[in-house]
Amino acid sequence: MSNIWFISDTHFCDEGIMQFEPILPDGVHTRTDLDEYIIERWNSVVQPEDVVYHLGDVGKFSSEEDAKRIIKRLNGDKYLIMGNHDYEIPRNVSTPFTLRNFWEYCGFLMAYTNRFFLGEYTILTHQPPQFTNAPYLWLFGHVHTSQLYRTVTRNAICVCADRWNFTPVSIDTIQGHGKLFDGIYSKYNHDYIERVYAEHDLDMFYQYINSDTSVDVKVVTE
Repeated sequence: MSNIWFISDTHFCDEGIMQFEPILPDGVHTRTDLDEYIIERWNSVVQPEDVVYHLGDVGKFSSEEDAKRIIKRLNGDKYLIMGNHDYEIPRNVSTPFTLRNFWEYCGFLMAYTNRFFLGEYTILTHQPPQFTNAPYLWLFGHVHTSQLYRTVTRNAICVCADRWNFTPVSIDTIQGHGKLFDGIYSKYNHDYIERVYAEHDLDMFYQYINSDTSVDVKVVTE
C-alpha cells in the first residue's frame, strides 16, 4: 500500500542557499554532502510506489540532465508545486521547454504553478499563507528555519526540509498534527464554501481567503 509524503526547499546543487542552513547534520559540510544526505533521508522513508508532493524550490541546476540526474534518484511518484526558485529554467538546456514540461522531463509526474488542493480542505502551497482564518489546513514551505513562523500551528504546517531533518513528512504525521484543525470548519459558512467548490470559482475563492494568486507560466523559446 502506498503512502503520501510532503517536503519543500531541498535546493539541490544551490551553494548560495547554504547560508540559510545554520544547523547541518553531522558529517555534512558541503552542498554535495547535503544533497547526498537529503537523497539518503528521502529514500530511507519513501518507497518506489509512494507519492511525494514537493512544495517548491527543488534546486539550482546547470541543465535539464543535471536536474534529471538528481530527481530520478528520489523514490516515489513526485508532484511539484512550484516555488519562487523554480521559475527559472537553466540556461544550458538542449531543448526549449515550457516551465511545466521542464520539471516533468526532469522527473515530476506533474508540475503546478499555483496552489494545489489535496482533498477538500488541505491546500499545498510554497509560500506561507497570508491569511489563515479560513476553514483549510495549509501545508507550506519557503521560510526555512525563520523564527517568524512556527512549524505547526492550528491550521498550518511548514514542511521545509530543514525543519524535519531533511526528510519528507508522512501524511500520518500531518494528520496527527492536523487534529488541531478539527472543529475549525464548523465556524464558517458551509454553504458558501461548498458553492465555491461546486462552481470551481477560484477567483471567488482567492478573494474569500484574501490571498494573492500565483504568477503566470513562463515559456522559454530560446
